[in-house]
Amino acid sequence: MNPYASHSSRLTSSLGLEVTPIALARVDEVPEGVAPLGEKAPAGCAFWTLARTRVFFTEADDHAGCPIGTLTMGLEPSDEVNAEVGVLVEQMESLGYLSPGEAASLPMIPTRASYVIYGALEQFPVTADALLLTVNPEQAMVLAEAVHGVDMGAPTLRVLGRPACSAIPTALASSEVTMSLGCAGMRTFTALEPGMLLAVIPGDEIDETVDRIEKLSSSNAAMRAFYEERLAASK
Repeated sequence: MNPYASHSSRLTSSLGLEVTPIALARVDEVPEGVAPLGEKAPAGCAFWTLARTRVFFTEADDHAGCPIGTLTMGLEPSDEVNAEVGVLVEQMESLGYLSPGEAASLPMIPTRASYVIYGALEQFPVTADALLLTVNPEQAMVLAEAVHGVDMGAPTLRVLGRPACSAIPTALASSEVTMSLGCAGMRTFTALEPGMLLAVIPGDEIDETVDRIEKLSSSNAAMRAFYEERLAASK
């Protein structure tokens, strides 16, 4: 049974999403009916695009195209992947993309898992660890308002840069909605439009966040109508 049967349509309607919401779950056993991906991907973020249309599971070797993503997702890297991490980090440092030693502070999910299940939220068959939304700045604003309500003194959403996948362990560790501006890798492997951002909602916050988004989107629509009336009256 899909525990998120209505969530996807509610989010899409409330936020006006252009991209299907997806979910992921790290598991040690794959439930019956979930098939392996059956193909390699150049990076873990490429799975996000594939997940919009199907549910599948991956294992550590499937993530080998991006050793950084293997680490952020808390998968057990092979010796080969570990060696590749060193090569990739060295290249990033030589290009000035990372400062020396910066890679040591990479956010990672501390617990190991054997598999990762990906899929569209409306089809997701198990309890999700995280919900991933692709949003534009206006939609991100509604999301921020939904998280913090009308408290003007509340902290803003945590917004990260590179790597984009680090938003997942950050959100899970803090139990707070986390955003990423989208790194070069993510924008390459997901073909993400320049104006779109990544939002990660921790699994235990999904229900409440969706409820708040619906409420705040209605409030925003009412305010937009109010402002449009004032604009028309000023002409």
